[in-house]
Amino acid sequence: MAAEQYKDYWKGYTDGHKGAAHAKNQPWYLYRNFRGPVQTVVPEPKRQPQVYNRWTNDARTKAALRWCGKWLFATRKQRLFMVILAAFTVEKVDTWILHSITRYNNLECTMEYAYKKEREWKEHLEAEKARRRALGLPEDGEEEEVEESEE
Repeated sequence: MAAEQYKDYWKGYTDGHKGAAHAKNQPWYLYRNFRGPVQTVVPEPKRQPQVYNRWTNDARTKAALRWCGKWLFATRKQRLFMVILAAFTVEKVDTWILHSITRYNNLECTMEYAYKKEREWKEHLEAEKARRRALGLPEDGEEEEVEESEE
């Protein structure tokens, strides 16, 4: 009797009137649209007026944008490819810049830098020995220090 009384009440909200919609067993009960589905409004496509500024008013810029729209970003696959290509390029340039900065900041940690410093130190020692010979001093400064400390 009760099922026949409420036969057509919940049409569209349950599967074949097998059970009435209750808030306790339907989580979307409070958020149902009781007026039925809302029809989507699809706007009629129309041409919008162009916005001119100093950059878009240039004929070459307009031609470049037209070319991009025709050849680079015409389809979804092309747009996706260009986005991936741009991200890859930005990542490569960024890592190139960061690696060059890091390499420049860590030059003192390389073996080439150590060899260069050794060469400079040998040249300095030779120049120092030549200077001492020219002044008539002994070539090793350590002997003088030893003699001074003995006296």
